Amino acid sequence: FNPEFTGRENARMNAALLGLSGAEIRRRLPEIRAFAELGDFFDRPVRTYSSGMALRLAFAVATHADADVLIVDEALAVGDGYFQKKSIDRITDFQKAGGTLLFCSHALYYVALLCDSAIWLKQGQVAAAGAALPVVRAYEAFLQEKEQERAEAEKPETARPAATEGRRPARFTDVVVHDGSGYPRSEFGSGETVAVDLSFETEDP
Repeated sequence: FNPEFTGRENARMNAALLGLSGAEIRRRLPEIRAFAELGDFFDRPVRTYSSGMALRLAFAVATHADADVLIVDEALAVGDGYFQKKSIDRITDFQKAGGTLLFCSHALYYVALLCDSAIWLKQGQVAAAGAALPVVRAYEAFLQEKEQERAEAEKPETARPAATEGRRPARFTDVVVHDGSGYPRSEFGSGETVAVDLSFETEDP
């Protein structure tokens, strides 16, 4: 976007770059404005927007351009839960109409929800590829193992229990609730993936 242009002007310019004719742009512009929900800011310079507002406008333009392929890179992370759900519904309608979605994200719930196939890239190499859900599960297992290794490495040597036979009392030291990404969350929507990481230590015998 040109920061000096208004949201309306940027929407027109980007819609033209995406291949819409003048008549199509005039017809779609009210739909784009309504979807972005920017209110009076639609006619203000984009330099006055927050990053989230700019992404909402960009998403609105892109999803009203009748594209065959839609490339989305973390754009669903912007806005509140209401706008995120509206964006998901828009993408779902796009897919039902025969569109192809290329979605790049660390939001594992959305990857499992929106994608038929997935590729997990690790340091530029393909770590797993195939049906979306098994790839997501493999990445979740990797994150959990990585977190356990980090927690173990941060423990002082004296805090690490020696291996002995039999059971010993233990206590939880940390509980992290997340969506599979490893980042803590306190609120979840209906149907979202919920994962719990537990850290604990045993008492000396």
